[in-house]
Amino acid sequence: MVAVVNLPSVPFSQCEFDPIRPSSTERMDGRRVEAQSTGTPYWVAKYRTDFLTREQAGLMTAFQMKCSDNGGFFLGYDVDRQKPLKYLGGFPAGFTGLANVRSFISAVSAELQDLPAGFQLVEGDYLEFRRSTFVRSLHRIVAAATASAVGRATVQFSYPVDLQHFVVPCVVNFYQASCLMQIDAGSWSAPRSMADRNVSFSATEMFYYE
Repeated sequence: MVAVVNLPSVPFSQCEFDPIRPSSTERMDGRRVEAQSTGTPYWVAKYRTDFLTREQAGLMTAFQMKCSDNGGFFLGYDVDRQKPLKYLGGFPAGFTGLANVRSFISAVSAELQDLPAGFQLVEGDYLEFRRSTFVRSLHRIVAAATASAVGRATVQFSYPVDLQHFVVPCVVNFYQASCLMQIDAGSWSAPRSMADRNVSFSATEMFYYE
């Protein structure tokens, strides 16, 4: 049975979290260039922890083993941007980071509801559309937006959401907005010296539709 594992709560010293859009470029005679996007965009990540205690190192070892058992996924997110920029210090009272999609306007815009009044999003914030534990889609906000007095906001994001699998009802998450990832084979490094008890690894988004 496929399992979903949470990223351990340990100190990270470095995180790279970026989208990849598969494409090809062809340079032709006459100084002409043609570029074509192919396939579905996906996220890649690189994590490196700070110096870990033995207990924290044990958490990371257990995490790696859980991810390797039965093709397990983990919930990958940008540890440097775990909440929208305006709320890194905490969400408004009573808000946990979860809201709902009122409608998908297009593949790159949606109307949200059940937000706190005046809730603000800025370019670079993450949002995660979630249909179920395994059906998630992670995006970045590309235009600032502010929720109305009744908690509705129209957001623009990139890259496009797959509207074949994401329809209303659909949850939107702003706390540790995540996608399903697997650790890249051969990338795990966990030295056991007293002077260097750090863990580093890279990971790639995996698509899973129930």
